[in-house]
Parts: sequence; structure tokens; C-alpha cells
Amino acid sequence: MDSILQRPFNILDQLRRQRLLLKVETTKEILNEIVFYLHTTNNRANGLHRLSTVCQEFSSVYMLIPFDNLEIVKHEFFMIIGRTFEMLLAKARLMSMSKEDEQHFYELSYFIVNLCFHKNTEIENFYIGNNEKLNYHDEEEGFNQISYQRIFLTKSFFERFIKLITDDLIINDYPPFHVKYKVAHRLLHLCTELDNIDHNILIDPIINCLKSNFYLDTFKTVDLRQPTYNPKQLFFISECAEFLSRRCWKRRTEISKMLCAPMLEFSRDIFKQHLPILLEGEDLDNNNEYFMKGAKIQTVTLHIKLLNYFALEPTARKYFYLGSQSNNKIISQMIKIISRPSLIESVYANQQLFHADVGLVSYAIILLYNLVFEKKIFYLLRQDSTVLNACSELARTNDLTIQFGSQTLLAVLNQKEIDEINNPSKIAQNYLHYIEYMIDEPEHTYHGVRLNGVLTNLEIIVQNDEVKEEITNDDRGISVLARCTYDKRQEDEVQQTATRILLSISFIGQNAVDKIVDNESLMRYVHRESRSDNMKQSWTNEALLWKTGEEDKFILMQEEKKEKEQLMIQEITPPAVIFEESKAIYQYVRGDYRFNLGDAAISDIYVMISYCEDDIEICQRIYDTLKTNTPYHLAMNKYYMYSASPAAVASTIEKADVVVMCLSNKYRLSTVCRLAAEYIEKRQRPIIPVIIEANYKPTGWLNIAVGARRFIDFTNGDLDVTYNDLIREIADIKSNKN
Repeated sequence: MDSILQRPFNILDQLRRQRLLLKVETTKEILNEIVFYLHTTNNRANGLHRLSTVCQEFSSVYMLIPFDNLEIVKHEFFMIIGRTFEMLLAKARLMSMSKEDEQHFYELSYFIVNLCFHKNTEIENFYIGNNEKLNYHDEEEGFNQISYQRIFLTKSFFERFIKLITDDLIINDYPPFHVKYKVAHRLLHLCTELDNIDHNILIDPIINCLKSNFYLDTFKTVDLRQPTYNPKQLFFISECAEFLSRRCWKRRTEISKMLCAPMLEFSRDIFKQHLPILLEGEDLDNNNEYFMKGAKIQTVTLHIKLLNYFALEPTARKYFYLGSQSNNKIISQMIKIISRPSLIESVYANQQLFHADVGLVSYAIILLYNLVFEKKIFYLLRQDSTVLNACSELARTNDLTIQFGSQTLLAVLNQKEIDEINNPSKIAQNYLHYIEYMIDEPEHTYHGVRLNGVLTNLEIIVQNDEVKEEITNDDRGISVLARCTYDKRQEDEVQQTATRILLSISFIGQNAVDKIVDNESLMRYVHRESRSDNMKQSWTNEALLWKTGEEDKFILMQEEKKEKEQLMIQEITPPAVIFEESKAIYQYVRGDYRFNLGDAAISDIYVMISYCEDDIEICQRIYDTLKTNTPYHLAMNKYYMYSASPAAVASTIEKADVVVMCLSNKYRLSTVCRLAAEYIEKRQRPIIPVIIEANYKPTGWLNIAVGARRFIDFTNGDLDVTYNDLIREIADIKSNKN
């Protein structure tokens, strides 16, 4: 070994053996000696070899050296490494590399990645003159920042790395353990993990990797007895897909349009090759089963994870049921995975996500979860009892992702039984867990699920009052949902859905109302959005204001108004005169005709029809029949349900002598309807419940609201008889009131 480098290598050897932390001054001396050697040697090949050896030595003890010290970070040594590695990147693409060059390429990349991962804290630094790579000026903060990321991941680095991918790796085929795959996998993994780089420049190269035949062909090379991936498989199957899933959200619509269809075609061959081994593995020798399935489970899991990226895009979901039969088959294949007894048994025994069987079932059920937002797939899954049975089994497992997906599918696919869902407390906790993790993520995504989708499903599940109570009683419940509304980083869809959820929660009681009112940021947002041009959004916020105080003010105002009217009547009403109809002069009028005073009062009856907008067809027929055949005053909002403010609806209820309440599951799930029904109950207006959905029986809050009243069923028997029954019921209520 060269005498100049003898001392540095002896120090590093001693450091490795004694595990002692190296001091800053000693580290600077070592780096100075290495740089001096590199500047003075006449043999470039020998200098590269020594530099590679030094990097290898440093990599073995990098945690014991103060590489995050400012004086160390800005040392010339790291600039030399950066320039040398960029040269090797260019050489790897343009010419064949010797075994020595490949080793240097590997060692330098390993050291650079370790520094960027573990010692990458940005350090404030004053202007560093005459050094363009270190002279990163931040005008806003008035000082320079330096880090290994800024030193190594330069514009020229990315240009060379991208060229290596696009001009070499997706054109030329190399042995699976070739150094180019090792380095490319390592660098792409680093770029995926780091936040403060421009990921956009890598998107198109990665798309080209996934579109290339190398992606599908690499799947075909996964061997039955292969315990893990080789570097080529890691790059194409794992890292390219991972980068797309985590760093390509802004262009997801465009990317899905380009990649979803070909990826679904790839799925046909991938699943055909690998799924039979996974699904039929229980017929294999038990001693060899897991060993034989190892890498294949990971292979299928990673591809399903990539399909989830496309399933999150609304415009791409149609590809999962349009086109070739193989696309439809993907859904049935996911159902087979989640319903396979051997996999369910394994999931119960193992709760770690990194366990192969848990990961496979987890991503399969999340794919179905994401696809259920597509209406045609929703109806397809709802009709398949295998899905509901499998979800019932999986809902009791220990893995949170599988719990979340299966419990959500059970609730969403079986909405009529929303009041009977199992373990609503656990479901609420899972949803809060997901929302809490997602809300601060740059893309608001967690385990293949997006925040807007979670809130959309929670809006359905929160119709269960036990879920409302659990969210209210949880310290983070209302506060984390409130952040989804007023946080300006959130999409409009997220803010609006979260507001509707909070409105639903407000029905559970005063504790929920108090927590909502106490959140000042939320209430400022609600007041502002109650004046929104979006009619549905403004109504939702008006309704939340109504629930958190405006309703009480309105009722108080009505009571005061009623008292004033009674006082006025008492002041202008003369002393009571007893009227005897038998002595009235009209009794002596000739003929058989006699006035019936009771009949004359029927036109004074004010009837309100309370219904859900989705049931307009049958409710309109009821309205038209009453209008044609009775002299009642009728009130029914025949326009957009959110066009009437809560105060306007309450004013109508105040006038009503009778409320015809049109019951259906849609009425049960409607916040608009519940708001009206709750006010009807508070003001003690007579209710006539009519059933307008076949075989429907009220549950939850609606069952409490109608109580033991007699139902009039418009779905069975003779409609003429049913209408007459309704008219008699209205008349009876009016006569009893009089």
C-alpha cells in the first residue's frame, strides 16, 4: 500500500475493531491525506482503485465517523467522489466496463447512498466562493445550505442516471446480477425515499421501464425455489413500481391513461404463471409449500400493489371491467385470493405486513376496496356472496389494513344493514388511524388508500350511531376530521366530505356539538363556507351552524312569536258566546240540506311531505294524488334538496299540521332528511310514516323517530285503497287535534 495512505487505513482498521467514535479533527486529517494522494498520484487507474477502497472502508464504519459535521461535509474529498461517480455513470452507458471499473462503480454508489440516507441533514453554511456545486443560494433565508444530497445528486448526475436507464437498461439485456442493475436499483431506491429532489425528471424514464418488455419478461424469470429477488428483478419489479406508486401522483391521470391498459394485459400472463402456485399451494407437500411459494407471493403482491396505483384514479377504473375478459378476470382473481382458506388461516397466524401471505391478502383486498368506487364493479361485488363471506372472515384478523379493507367492503356493499355492522368501535378506530397518517402525507395516501376515498366510505359508515359515538369520544376524532376541512392543503372534495361527516356526527348529542363548537379553526371555516357558491357545500355548512346553535335560536324565536300571537288573540277576542246550533236560523230553512261544519274545516289542513330526493318518483305520485283528491294545503320541496336552507325547512314544519314521512333506506342515510326529521320530533308534529321501499323496515335513528306508529305501505296491495287509507289518517289526526 502507498505510504501516504498507510496511516488513514490503519486508523480505519483500528476504528472498526474497537468501535470508537472518530473525532472531527482526525477525520479531517484522514480526508486531507487521501485528497493529497489523489492529487499527486500519476496513475489514474491506481488512484481510482484507492478511492474505491477508501469508500469501501468508510462504508463499513460510517456511523462512527462525524460525516454530518459541517467542516467534514464541505471537504473536497466528497466533491472528488461526486465527479468520479458521474464519470463512471457515463462510462457505464457508453462503453463496456472492466471488472475493476464495475467494482469501483459498486463501491462508490454504496458509499454515496449511505451518506444520503443516514447523514443527509441540511446544514446552514455561509457563501462558499468559486464552487458552483456547493454555492446553493437561498435568497429567502439569506444563507447557503449544504448536504450530501446537494453534493452528489446534481443536475449532471440525474442526466447521466436517466441516460443509463433510457439508453441502456431498457434496450440491452444483461445477466440478472450485473452491476448496472445493482447500482440502478440502489440509486432509484434512494430517489424514491428522498423528499427534497425533483422526482418529475425520473417519471418518464420509469414509465418507459414499466412499458418495456423487460418488466413482463423479468416476472417470467422468478423461480419457484428462489427465496428473494436478484438485482434485475429488484429494479424492474420492485423499485420501478415503487417509485411510480409513491412519487408520481401529480401526473397520475396521464400515467394511468398510458399504462393501465398495458399493465392489465401484463397481469394476464403474470397471474397465469404465478397464481396457480399460490392458490393451489395447499395441495402441495406442507413441508415444501412456503419454501416453494416465497418469491412468487412477493411477485404477485408487488404487481397487485402497482394495479392499486391505477385503481386510485377514477378514470382508470373502467379498464378493470372493459376490454378483454382477462380484465374482468382480475377482479375474480382478487376474490379468489381473499377467500382462499389457506391464506385466511395464514393471515390469522401472522399479522406482520412484511409476511408474504399477509401482504398478498392485504393488497388484494385494498384493490377491491379501491375498485368498489366504480358503480359497475360495486354492483358486481355486491352480488357475489363470496366477497361478503370472505370479508366477514378477514374483518376479525389482527392486520389493520386487512381489517380496514374488509370492514369497509362489508359496510359499503351491505348499506341496508349499516346499523348492524360488527364491531363499529374498531371500525371507527381504524378509520381515524388511516386519516391521521394520511393527512400530513404529501399525497395523502397510506397503504394504497387515498384520503378522499377513506372519507367517502366513512361518510357511509358514520351513519351507524355507534361509530359516531366512538369518533366523538376519541380525543383525536373530531379534531382530525376538522383538520380535513380547514387545512388549505386538502382538495375541495376532501374538505366537503369531511364537513358532511362532522354534520352527521353532530346528531349524536351535545358532547359532539360542544367539541365542534370549541374548534375555532373549524367554525371559522364553516362560517366562511356557508356563503359558498357551491349550493351543496353552503347547505352543509349552514346545517352545521344550525346544529351548533342556530336551531336553538330559531326555536326560541318561534316560541316568542307564538306567545305574542296568543297575547294578541286574547286582546282582540270578545267574551265567549255559547253557540247552540239547534237554535240557529238556518235550521228552519226549507229542504233536507243541512250544513256540516266539521267538513268545512278540512281545507285548513297543512300537510308536509318529507322525503329523500332519490325517491322523488313515488313521492311525486303521492303528492299529485293528494293534490287532485283533497283540499289540503301541501308542502313538498320538488327541487334540489339542498336548495332549501335548514331555517326554510323548519319554517315549513312550523306550519304543518301533519307530516307524511316517506320511509326508505335512502331516507335513513340522508343527512338532509335526518335534519328535518329531528326538527319534526322536537316540535312534536304528528307523523304519518309511509313505506315506499319494498320490504323496508326502519332501523337506527329512523326507527326511534317513527316509534310504534302504524305504517302505511305503498309497496303492497291496491294503491287506491292505500291512498284512501292515507287520506283517512290525515283527517283523523286533524279531527283529534281539534
